Amino acid sequence: MDRIVISVFGAPVYLTTAFPDGSTPAELFARRLAELSGIDGFEHPPIAIGGELSANERGVVETVPGFSDWEAHFGFGGEAALIYRHLHDVLETGVEQLLVLRLDAPFFDTRQARDLVDLHRRSWCDYTFADGYPVGFTVEVVRRDVLPVLGDLAAAGQLRWKPGVLFETLSRDINAFDIETQAAPDDFAGIRASFTVDTRQNYLLCRRLAEYT
Repeated sequence: MDRIVISVFGAPVYLTTAFPDGSTPAELFARRLAELSGIDGFEHPPIAIGGELSANERGVVETVPGFSDWEAHFGFGGEAALIYRHLHDVLETGVEQLLVLRLDAPFFDTRQARDLVDLHRRSWCDYTFADGYPVGFTVEVVRRDVLPVLGDLAAAGQLRWKPGVLFETLSRDINAFDIETQAAPDDFAGIRASFTVDTRQNYLLCRRLAEYT
């Protein structure tokens, strides 16, 4: 039994700002999330977790289709250590792997997400990610049992819950973890594109992408 975890890093207004076809990033994210429901072993509902949200931010998050069915956990002073530990504690017995998504990434690739889950399960590793892709295109997979260790590492580094925090936490003692990587066929990292809607610049990039998909 495994679970999908949705990382929430605030709630930018662009999450509900429509693209030219009328769809919003929140709606596109929800559609892709629904496409993951068929992955064997993953239980519904997903867990949304993040730091402190203002009333306005909470209102934005609640507009995501299907949010009312999610398990939502926000607060913890934005401290990554507390979030890792809380997530470990609220997961039911038997959960082994977590598929981690970003709420502000409406164009994450569902097929690649399935591939990463398969790679992670075959390798039985601690953490699996895709390298060389634009930010927001890929997901992460982490083993539930390493969450307490991540909590300790985050506490030692006083890490905040922010984009990239999972890999940043692992990097504090990276040789202690068994990590698998799926490399992009071409290295897109150099273009510094981010298919997220956390800033106006990134939203406009996603808006252009939406016109071609």
